[in-house]
Amino acid sequence: MISKREAIPLVLKACPGFQKWWDDMGPLFSERLWQEDGWKVLSVFFTNLTWHLLALHHDQKTEAFTALSQVIERLLVEGEPEIQNISVKDFLESVQCIWNYNHVDPNHFFVFLCPQTAQYLRQVQHLSPFFKAP
Repeated sequence: MISKREAIPLVLKACPGFQKWWDDMGPLFSERLWQEDGWKVLSVFFTNLTWHLLALHHDQKTEAFTALSQVIERLLVEGEPEIQNISVKDFLESVQCIWNYNHVDPNHFFVFLCPQTAQYLRQVQHLSPFFKAP
């Protein structure tokens, strides 16, 4: 199983342009916070990653989207339950909300999703108020 702490290096390897944000912000997340509320660290991480992906989309630099989608698939399949049930869902909702708010169709990212993540997205779209059907 992929742990919460193991998730971030996997994402950064797939999307190296986001490394600077983590280098600057990562030290702010205390050991205690990781132990007690590691999912909150991942929530902040994935929300900021969503903004980074939006900037990459605007700059037409989507090369990392495929590798990142493969990592998201691994997190969904192999991640600890909190990663599977909270972090991946929060990330997909962030893409939906933030991209829509900025008048960008989130399907520009969602088309890169691997099969199980795409299926999970369809299931979540029916249950979540943050998603509207495409």
